[in-house]
Amino acid sequence: MLTELKVLIIEDRRENIVFLANNVLKPKGYEIITAMDGEIGLRKALEEAPDLIITDLNLPKINGLDILADLRERRCSVPAIVMTFQGSEEIAVRAFRLGAKDYLIKPFTVDEFDAALERALGNPKPAAAPDESRQRETAALAAEVERLTDLLAHQERLTTDARQTARSMMLFIQHQQKESLHQQQVLKTLCARTKSLFEAFNQLVIQADVQVAQFHRPPHDES
Repeated sequence: MLTELKVLIIEDRRENIVFLANNVLKPKGYEIITAMDGEIGLRKALEEAPDLIITDLNLPKINGLDILADLRERRCSVPAIVMTFQGSEEIAVRAFRLGAKDYLIKPFTVDEFDAALERALGNPKPAAAPDESRQRETAALAAEVERLTDLLAHQERLTTDARQTARSMMLFIQHQQKESLHQQQVLKTLCARTKSLFEAFNQLVIQADVQVAQFHRPPHDES
């Protein structure tokens, strides 16, 4: 698998460099840079810009923690794994404070180093071949176009539903207005009829009063 990642190994024992390179890093496709003392290691860390530094703690000229401290002062934030035969909690804490992602006590197994490598690099994904990368980009673009098309269709459906709802509400309001006008006209007609009936009733009452008065009038004396 290709990773396109560059790893700097700073280690004064050649057999340890060979072990890491042949058993861990080369099988995974990492590009390897080596240095056998701290001074050269620091220079290569600054010049080569590696993606990961694997450094021993005890090195000639500059030790591993001083390398990390110097890089930190230069604001060079490269993940690092620190290795040592004799470690302590105090040294481990200092290493982590200086930016180390893991701290290994020698001797360690391939599995232990694989785990440290994954923690340091966050399990990077293998680089895709150009054709595969293009296909993935095309597929991602097609998926995005499909998503946007579905979203547009959904918005159009919402707009159509909103228009239909607005039209239905307008028709309902118009119907209610017509009903209200009709009810007002009916009420006016009823009022007019009631007034007419009331006037007719008054006329009947007046006529009845006249007839009653005539009925009770004393007879006229002719003598």
